[in-house]
Amino acid sequence: MKVKESTVLLLLFFALFAKGQIPELKSNIPFGYDIKSSELYKEFGGKYDLLISHRYMGGWSYSEFSYDIIAFKGRKSYNILFFKMKDTKANGGHQKPQIKRELIDKRKADSILSVFNNNNFWTLNNDTLSINKFGKYYDADAHRYVDRQFDVSDGSADVFTVISKKEYLIVSAYEPEYYFEVLPEIKQRGRFINSKRAFLSVFPH
Repeated sequence: MKVKESTVLLLLFFALFAKGQIPELKSNIPFGYDIKSSELYKEFGGKYDLLISHRYMGGWSYSEFSYDIIAFKGRKSYNILFFKMKDTKANGGHQKPQIKRELIDKRKADSILSVFNNNNFWTLNNDTLSINKFGKYYDADAHRYVDRQFDVSDGSADVFTVISKKEYLIVSAYEPEYYFEVLPEIKQRGRFINSKRAFLSVFPH
């Protein structure tokens, strides 16, 4: 079994012994961001006790999107796919978002929520998660110390959007696995990755 898969199974195994509690959130809406323009919020805002969504964002068309969602409402939990295909002449240029929803085992959903709680996911800082340099090294050619910095082009970001009855939270990290490998000093990325792996374990892709 791969190390990644083993890590996910261990996280979920230990989380099963702790009941997933709906957290108290504090909104962190980015400056200039309009919630009402969000397709996700327009469709799901206020409908669940807690909704956690994940999507990859990269160099794709803004007319298409795909969200993996776990939603909690009362004693029920749902696995939801919310997606929209790219508008093209072939499909008429007016694609509507589609939703596929099914019940999932409450214990499994609670175990994933416990992983998020145990990793203090709700307090992760987007500025910290975007750090791409830490410390310095001596450049023999320049004969001076320079920033220890790493850059990735044409990568993708993992974006989590969390919606409760009153709050709206966005937590994102660009190429988190790569940056955690080269900059392990940024511990918040490790907590982000733990939460991400547990979350995606209930989705087939």
